[in-house]
Amino acid sequence: MSDILLDSGDGTYITLDGRVVKAKAADLMLDFEARHRPDRPGPRRALVHDQRDGLTINYNNDYPGGVTINDVVSIKNRFSGIKLDGVSQVTGVSASASSSTGSSGSGAGKTTITLLGHIIVETNPDDRSPLRASLQQTIGQLQMQLETLSKRVRELEGGTPANIVKTNKPTTNPKVTKSRRG
Repeated sequence: MSDILLDSGDGTYITLDGRVVKAKAADLMLDFEARHRPDRPGPRRALVHDQRDGLTINYNNDYPGGVTINDVVSIKNRFSGIKLDGVSQVTGVSASASSSTGSSGSGAGKTTITLLGHIIVETNPDDRSPLRASLQQTIGQLQMQLETLSKRVRELEGGTPANIVKTNKPTTNPKVTKSRRG
């Protein structure tokens, strides 16, 4: 049995009593005008069943104060990664780098982390996690590759590329060389 109770509790509640609440609508708007910023009028779409058949929270950034999610237990993703746009800081991250033993393939036994943009990694010196060790190793490898590339650029700019091998053998062109028959 289901019911809608108006003015329940202290008289300011609407209670929807049932096993499931189904809305046949594209937008769920939570809008309490007393909490609006005066410089940001407009709709407040909390949940939107979007055009890609997905669920969007804070559609079109309608809530100027953003979205706060407290006490997240897990985020599950069915695709290969999670994209974070415009994130200025990530704190309290705990992860483990898993490795698998494989007999072939360049990716065997490696943890891959892709970072784009300007990156600053600050670690806790007491942290002994495998992820920290993996990041330190990756950063060291990148620094060595950067040094190698810088050296190669300097060689190319100087006109003596490392891949040109100098020999003392004279070059001959068979079309130009004439042979004499006696």
